[in-house]
Amino acid sequence: MGTLNPSAIPIVLHAITNASSDPITVEAAAQILITGDGPGSHVRALFGDCSADTIVRFAIEMGVETETLKSAFQVACRQHGVVNETLAAALA
Repeated sequence: MGTLNPSAIPIVLHAITNASSDPITVEAAAQILITGDGPGSHVRALFGDCSADTIVRFAIEMGVETETLKSAFQVACRQHGVVNETLAAALA
């Protein structure tokens, strides 16, 4: 039996909602994923609190290319102080 890989969307939205009182939509989360920028608490929750596996699955679900994700992660690290060594290694 294979491993169940549920959609990353509810996981991402839950992580961001837990980190901020500001509401988040799938579209807004996808924009953060593409740009690495947005409200600081949202950016840090997406790139810092979610697992690398969840972030990569979310990128695949949203149709985000690997190079775009790498660039966005660099922006998130530089501008928002995100630290996610597992994601950094996965994108290296």
